[in-house]
Amino acid sequence: MDITGFTPDVIPGGHVIIKDTRTNVFKPMPVKNGKYDKLPEDHEYVGIQIGSVLKTRPFGAIMVRGGVNPNASVYDITDILDDVEEALPLITFNAD
Repeated sequence: MDITGFTPDVIPGGHVIIKDTRTNVFKPMPVKNGKYDKLPEDHEYVGIQIGSVLKTRPFGAIMVRGGVNPNASVYDITDILDDVEEALPLITFNAD
């Protein structure tokens, strides 16, 4: 996973993962001020990080089907949740 520009030391479990559509390189979704930033141009949502991984060893598994409690996210997902839900129809986002 390309962690260029990702400043936290840990990619937490439940983090949104994106892919650069030009290079097919996976990345953690950028964060800013405690919430997810905007989706970079030429990128798409691909899944949710399973388990936390250190930035020094950015290898992990990406969930593409399952359930996520958006309230458990380390970063506020409110601004991008509708777009993430649309892009990842096999993942249910339920706060109950």
